[in-house]
Amino acid sequence: MRRHPRTVVEVEAVAIVGEESLDVCIKNISKSGIQIETSDELLSQLFPDDRRPSRRQAAGLKVCISGTESLFVECQVVYSRRLAQKIYVFGCEFVGGPESDDANKFVEQVMAGRSS
Repeated sequence: MRRHPRTVVEVEAVAIVGEESLDVCIKNISKSGIQIETSDELLSQLFPDDRRPSRRQAAGLKVCISGTESLFVECQVVYSRRLAQKIYVFGCEFVGGPESDDANKFVEQVMAGRSS
């Protein structure tokens, strides 16, 4: 059973990995994390040697809502799944957990801007 229920959303966002920023779509959100959908470009930025994430070697990224780059949340990728030839979903946990102020503000912002 999940610790926190997911809410389905459809919110455009930006993932920042190092100096690169890539468009993503937040597909669902909970108090402890998000699921994002994106192209294979993010996969190659996060895992340049083609390895998939594991809990012991999770890759980090920042995610912000498109147009609101001043508020972002740091995440750890905990899984990736290929949906189509060049489309992936990533399950991401908020760094600092669900009690983090940044995570709470981010969840509120996503819920305010959701389109589904």
